[in-house]
Amino acid sequence: MATSDCSQCSSPLARACICGQAAYCNTACQKADWARHQGLCPLVSLTGRSFIANRTISQGQTVLTVAPLLSMDRLEPSCFISLHRQFQTLKKINQQQVLELFEDEDVYKILESPALRDNRSFKNFLLTISLEEFEILMKVIQVMNNNGILYENYCLLFPNLKTSPFPNCSIEKKDQEDTLVFEVKASSKVLRGEEVTIGKNLIEPENVLAEDVKVVFKAIDCDGDGYLNKTEFVNALNLIKLFNKEEADDLFIKADYDCDGRVGFYDFLKFVRKYK
Repeated sequence: MATSDCSQCSSPLARACICGQAAYCNTACQKADWARHQGLCPLVSLTGRSFIANRTISQGQTVLTVAPLLSMDRLEPSCFISLHRQFQTLKKINQQQVLELFEDEDVYKILESPALRDNRSFKNFLLTISLEEFEILMKVIQVMNNNGILYENYCLLFPNLKTSPFPNCSIEKKDQEDTLVFEVKASSKVLRGEEVTIGKNLIEPENVLAEDVKVVFKAIDCDGDGYLNKTEFVNALNLIKLFNKEEADDLFIKADYDCDGRVGFYDFLKFVRKYK
């Protein structure tokens, strides 16, 4: 709790530490009290919807331990059904936290994604839930597509971990068990007051392959929007070998790892690695 008295000498009008657990009238008092305060002062604090560094964090240091609010195994056809059930078990405050990330869109358009449109078990499941539950589930799926972190075959939602093209942290699974608990580690120095960020796609590309694939990707991304739609993707496949419609549709679904109806660069890189 912030206080107006110095935690070391009790002088009034002290300035609160960024963590809010202590206050100091000068740097000498802050340094003198550090041995005691260090154990109480977390590396980061939640400010709004972001984690902010309370002090400079060294590269390789563990910043915090987190578990996803929602998770989805993208290789499982039943992953959307599981997502619905996970969301239903969340506390109301957490459900609201997820839905606040929804970007206004016609929820019925989300069904046009091949991962949903061609998923027979999912279609059958939709017949068992109410219209309100359906609309909420479509919103949750969009939130996962737009804000989820791709880790191996999982899409993970950490509402307070922000993504960035130039992240200062990465996540690592805490142990080898099936539990989805992760350590956030600084991949570079994180300065005091800086927002903690991670990459959206946690594939570690092989540099040479990634550079080669990037050249190909740019060449076949005809409209230059940074994604391959189904037509662009199929045209690229047919340069190598002619596929019938069913085969091409199946490969597009396999390449669309984040199930958003389009293939981004990291989706494409992962697809090339697996099927090259």
